[in-house]
Parts: sequence; C-alpha cells; structure tokens
Amino acid sequence: PATVLNYAKLLQENKYYEEAFRAYEKGISLFPWPHVKEIWIHYLHKFVERYGGEKLDRGRELFEEALRTCPSDLSKALFLMYYKYEEDYGLTKRSMTILDRTCGEIELGERFNMYVYYVAKVEKYYGVARTREVFEKAISQLGEEDAKKMCLLYTDMETNLGEIDRARTILRHGSQFANPRLSVQYWKSWHEFEVANGNEDTFREMLRVKRSVQAQFALEGDGAGAGNSFAFQKASEEALPDRAAYKVGSEGKETSHSRETEKKRKVAEVDLAEEAAIIKRKMVEDDNADIDVEQQAVPVTLFGDAVVKAQEEKQAKPSSSSEKLGALARFGK
Repeated sequence: PATVLNYAKLLQENKYYEEAFRAYEKGISLFPWPHVKEIWIHYLHKFVERYGGEKLDRGRELFEEALRTCPSDLSKALFLMYYKYEEDYGLTKRSMTILDRTCGEIELGERFNMYVYYVAKVEKYYGVARTREVFEKAISQLGEEDAKKMCLLYTDMETNLGEIDRARTILRHGSQFANPRLSVQYWKSWHEFEVANGNEDTFREMLRVKRSVQAQFALEGDGAGAGNSFAFQKASEEALPDRAAYKVGSEGKETSHSRETEKKRKVAEVDLAEEAAIIKRKMVEDDNADIDVEQQAVPVTLFGDAVVKAQEEKQAKPSSSSEKLGALARFGK
C-alpha cells in the first residue's frame, strides 16, 4: 500500500489527478482488507478535496463501494467521512440516513457514542421532539449496559421538556436492565427524579418496581439480566420455582439453592422497607418544618433605564398635591 500511496502522491504533485485516482483504484483491486483501508481513506479524501460537490453522484458511488466490502470493525471512519461529505455538499435527509446506517452497522461497543452523536445532529436540524425516535431505536438495539445509560439521557431530555410522566415511563422501562445491587447509579438517578418531581405514590411505585427487579435478578443470579420483558410481576411469578421440586425425601427439606434464594429475597425486602420508612419520616419532618423565607430587593439592573426615568419624573413633579391633571394633560406634559 505504501508504494501505491507514494505513486499517487507523485502524480498529484504534478497535477495528474485522474491518473492518481486510477492508481488508487488499481491498489484497491490488489490489496484486501484491512490493508486497503489506508488507500480508500486517501482516495476519498483527495477526491473530495479535488472536486467537492461538483461530482456528487460519483463521490457517493465511491463511498458506497468502499463500505460494501468493509468489515464492521473498520467502517466507522468511512461512515463518518461519508456523512461529512453528504452534510457539506448533499442533502440533510441523506446525511441523517447515513448516520442511522452507521449506528446499525459499526461494532456494538462503539454504537453508544455514535447514537449520542446522532441525537445531537437530529436535534440540531429537526428539533428536540424528533430525537425521541432515535432514543427509542437506540434503547432497542444497544446492549443492556448502554441501554441503561441511554434511558437516563432520554429521561433528562423529557424532564427538560416538562414531560414528567414520559420520563418516569422511560425509567421504569430501563429498570429491567438495572440490577439494584450493581447498577447503583441508575436507581440513585430515579430516586433523585422522584424526590424532585414525584409524590408519595410514585415513590412507592418506584420501590415496588425495585423490589420486583431485585427479586428477579436474585432468582437468575446477580450477573444475569432480567430479559427484555417489561412485565416484571408476571416474569417473577413465572420464574418462581416449584417448591415441591425442592423436597428431599419424606422430611420435606429444601435444597440449599431454595434457602439461599429465600434469604436474598428477605434481605432485599427488609432493606427496602427500612429505606422507605426513613424517606417517609424525612418527608414528614420536611412538611412540619418552618420555612424561613428571606425577602431580597429586586436588582435595579433588571429594569434597565426604566427606574432612572421614573425617578427623574418623580423629582420633576410639582410638590403641590392639590393639582390634579387628566390623562391628556399628563401626556402633554
């Protein structure tokens, strides 16, 4: 590849641009991936630098040809070049389509950051409301860890728009991926959300969901996911083991697995009950506490020149309070 690049560079320095492009194409036909990646990047960069938007269709064909055989772990750089080319010289709608393709075809570990970039671009060109489609698609396609983080970003967006019920629904949906023993930050964020925007009923519902998810993870093991089913209660009922299957002999003794599972559930219920009692007691104390409201003067700069003009008019007004002027006289004055 280095020989091809040096030869193409020599041709470009002597202004033989088309011959240089043919040299690039010859090198592309000779080398497989990943060795051909550098040739493609130089070829596309020089083509865009030379023609810009003058040969838009030819440029699109080159990008599509490069991506057709490119492995997913090497395609991110080419997709971003393609998006930038379409954004600068093509159509906004096509550039958004390219970003959507990028999020679905690159490696799974890089998709979260790409979806965040996609959301920012959609917000820039179409507004905040259109980002909902991107968020929902991202949550459905990302892994559990990235889906949790995307749910929190989606929640922040809806909260800023004042859509509290939608934000709560998103948190509830994302909770199926969040093990309370491991995903402490997720449940802390939901806790802070309910303190700021919820009431006692919504807080109780959050605790109920947390208990259900914790019981589900306890049955499946702390490292396993709860699955993609949103019906937590139903999943818990279906996952409960048949107690008759754990009987040993005529004495009816349970196995160690059953006792350990029951112990985990009891500990979780005690911890959550204590947490709910502490929070409720704190809420009652806050309600009974006297709030000292401090009054502060409104800054004069808030009103601009209006205060200065009012003071000048007050000084210019006659001291005699007996004189009463009508509206017309005041305007004339």
